[in-house]
Amino acid sequence: MEPETNARLGKMQASQTDPRQFDTLDAYLAHLKVMGTRGRAYYRPVGADLYEYVPPRGRGPQQPPQMFTRAQLMSKFGFER
Repeated sequence: MEPETNARLGKMQASQTDPRQFDTLDAYLAHLKVMGTRGRAYYRPVGADLYEYVPPRGRGPQQPPQMFTRAQLMSKFGFER
């Protein structure tokens, strides 16, 4: 693999944290929120067990809000508790 391609792949992998590294959904969402300060996507709580997807900064035109329940996020990221 070309050095430039290898470096790009390393950056992509470093920016994509595996949810399985976290014990709970709350810990993973807290991590994503911190990454949100660096322009990454995260999920913002907007009500009791309801979260809004906050896309990465500077990505495409304005989209309607995407909402997820806690149960949907748990299923999406593979958490049981």
